[in-house]
Amino acid sequence: MSKYRELETRDLIDKIKEYKELIWRVGPGSERTIEAVQEIQGMEKELKARNAEFEATDWKAFTREIKENYDFTY
Repeated sequence: MSKYRELETRDLIDKIKEYKELIWRVGPGSERTIEAVQEIQGMEKELKARNAEFEATDWKAFTREIKENYDFTY
């Protein structure tokens, strides 16, 4: 059973956006980023199981965008 089952579809989509913003803040490769990616994948799996309309993450494009645009200077 999915741990996301109790959440409304709109809440899942909003949470995915929050996790993507977190990834942009902490940057690629951190433990928090890995956890965020896993959460997004779980939520998208739940949305697919519901046959919900949403834009699935294109992980190749998302990763490329971060690599090209993330400011690695602190």
